[in-house]
Amino acid sequence: FFLNFLGLIMNDPVEEKTNNVESGKCITKKVALIRHAQALHNIDSKYFDYADNGLTKAGHTQVVSMRQKLLKEHKKEFYDTIGVVFTSPLLRALQTTHAIFDGMDIPIHVCVDPTELWSAVCDEGTDKQQLLQQCPAFKSFS
Repeated sequence: FFLNFLGLIMNDPVEEKTNNVESGKCITKKVALIRHAQALHNIDSKYFDYADNGLTKAGHTQVVSMRQKLLKEHKKEFYDTIGVVFTSPLLRALQTTHAIFDGMDIPIHVCVDPTELWSAVCDEGTDKQQLLQQCPAFKSFS
């Protein structure tokens, strides 16, 4: 899922044009829409009955590998051109987003609207305060 989705964003981005007042030039910035790497319910259907599944060990490995690849091979066209990141408040999406963008000077917005359409308990989120305790890097939700 994640690698294909990220590839789509890299190859066919939604772009936002902004004016750079200092130089008078128009700068094009990308909007990154982040899903998630492999989560528990992606490998075993018994986790469909557990709310807000996190990433598997393999999912964490996928994200670390993707970050390393992006930094090494695509930093200029990926990290350097993103103006804003949007992610859902599901734990697996927050874990993925944090691992990919931690330490970058890119605003991240946690939005409750673009979440999974509920098809099983695994698509139910966690209470906001509990989630913020688990993921303190995300200080606010929009």
